Amino acid sequence: MDLEKIEEYLKNTLTEKRYVHSVGTMKKARELAKLYGEDQEKAAFAGLVHDMAKELTKQQIDEYIEKYNVFVDDVEKMKPSLLHAKLRSYHGKRKV
Repeated sequence: MDLEKIEEYLKNTLTEKRYVHSVGTMKKARELAKLYGEDQEKAAFAGLVHDMAKELTKQQIDEYIEKYNVFVDDVEKMKPSLLHAKLRSYHGKRKV
């Protein structure tokens, strides 16, 4: 995992507020992993990318759903912003 590369990508693609939030989440995840004896790098990665797809446009969301045949349930259809958790893995593989 190249956290610096991912962090740079996020800095250039997310709003400043969401970028700062993601970096803060990464730091807190690392602290908690250390406290509980878990893998600190995996925790840092998860914290950093957790909102990676949060600011995708409706068009981008639709493209990922179609391209990767992503299942969308009734709740997600009513509230597409919930899809960012599912779509971040597809977005991350494509962008970083």
